[in-house]
Amino acid sequence: HRDLHSFPTRRSSDLRFGLLGPLLVEHNGYPVDVPGQKKKALLVALLARPNQVVTARELADVLWNGKPPASAVTTLRSHVKHLRRSLGRIGPERIATYPSGYLIRIEDATELDIAAFTDGIHRGRAGMLDNDWPTAIGELHAALALWRGRPLADVHADHFRRTLIPDLHRIRLQAELWYTEAMTPVAVSGP
Repeated sequence: HRDLHSFPTRRSSDLRFGLLGPLLVEHNGYPVDVPGQKKKALLVALLARPNQVVTARELADVLWNGKPPASAVTTLRSHVKHLRRSLGRIGPERIATYPSGYLIRIEDATELDIAAFTDGIHRGRAGMLDNDWPTAIGELHAALALWRGRPLADVHADHFRRTLIPDLHRIRLQAELWYTEAMTPVAVSGP
């Protein structure tokens, strides 16, 4: 399982995905519409595990809330095809098919807000451990600023309410605590 913070972070990408608020997909700065709840849930399930194969069975469980129909494999293929089409020319190059499932390719942390968030938290925490308070404060502040509202507010899938969303809130709370902790030495001794 690849940690989100292990992506390179300094490349500027023309593609951006956001889960730290309503689902966001942008290409060259323009919004990309992903119509339909099943396609949104499919995209989120892939983005939650970037650069990893997510099995067809796992995806079917997400899309049909643990009760996939007999036609799930065929219907899933159709949803992937339509999701690729929604993403335009980037869809086929980013969503790969494997014998056991599908993978979305994310090239660096700037393309996925949860990866950039996690990366910033780790850099902020490293700054704290090194007593580098300006770095800690800056990185943690930038990471927290990536939040655009309630995670996945427009994606209606119970799976994410039970798994991904509580995890994101837990990580955000930890980042807020570290940010407050990092501000304390600055407030006591001055900048």
